[in-house]
Amino acid sequence: MHRLVLLSAAWLAVAASSQDDPSAVRLEIYDVRDLIAPGSAVDGAILAELIQSNVGTRNGVFQNGTFAVRASAGDHVGIRKTLDRVRKGDGSIITASIRIIISLQDLRSAKSDALVARLKREDVLQLTTRLMDESGFEPASIPRLSLFEGQAGHVFVGEQVSYVSQWRIAVGADGKGKPEPVSTIVNIGTTVTLVPSVENREICLDKLRIDLAEPRRLPPLMGKVETPHGTIQDPEIRTVQYDLNSPLRANETLLVGPLMKPWGGAEASKVWLLIAGEVVRAAR
Repeated sequence: MHRLVLLSAAWLAVAASSQDDPSAVRLEIYDVRDLIAPGSAVDGAILAELIQSNVGTRNGVFQNGTFAVRASAGDHVGIRKTLDRVRKGDGSIITASIRIIISLQDLRSAKSDALVARLKREDVLQLTTRLMDESGFEPASIPRLSLFEGQAGHVFVGEQVSYVSQWRIAVGADGKGKPEPVSTIVNIGTTVTLVPSVENREICLDKLRIDLAEPRRLPPLMGKVETPHGTIQDPEIRTVQYDLNSPLRANETLLVGPLMKPWGGAEASKVWLLIAGEVVRAAR
């Protein structure tokens, strides 16, 4: 049985079930016309990104000033809190974009030991154009993040690898033990974590952490250890973590690098990041 629930003048909810199970998925339709009205600094894309970064759901659709999303009851609580926070102007809203470059070239305009350089927009355009002209390489873009100040944002670019890390003995009803493989899933690639704050409409990256995880060998070539119950695989994963903090001014992009890969030597390609941000709306 379907029912319509009027929860407030600001939003509507269509519940697919009358049960109170917090894990049950249901459709709710939120009226957000007041948040994305003409002249507002916030649009539907930013609202969707805020909801994704705060709740994790990506299933929403914006249409005619409404936001329709299928999610669990617990996620809908998070969505309402996020929309209420936007309405109240509780905390500045920041957008951040990140591009990752894997290159043998030194992308800095001048030799330096610093891992962070500041580029103007025209410098970024020249850099990306040069990369395209010289190698046909275009930096990989991570989807834009929208965050409240003080909120941690996480992005990952790479792949997940599954391998048999151990064996366990399951004892059945007959009392006999049966070996069962236990698989572990790990992220291989680049993980970026950032926490922005705002002062005088200038963004400060209070926390910028970059984790580079790389296996020495991938299946089916990864190392193997034989046990009495079966084979254990070992991808020999190494992780290098970089921690930085830096102000991020308007019309400015941070060039972070060169970051050495865990299994890379001095002659191997390096990881570079281009990070830009904008204060969409300051706190009231």
